[in-house]
Amino acid sequence: MLCTLEIRPLGEQSFQPTRCECTVDPGSALTVRFFHDTSNSQ
Repeated sequence: MLCTLEIRPLGEQSFQPTRCECTVDPGSALTVRFFHDTSNSQ
């Protein structure tokens, strides 16, 4: 199984060129937030 340090970059790279941010909470839930290209807003 992959650790969280390995999962985050894989998730973020898989959505390129769209800017996104992946977070993993202590309960192991993965959250992916996507940002608009022009303003970096969600």
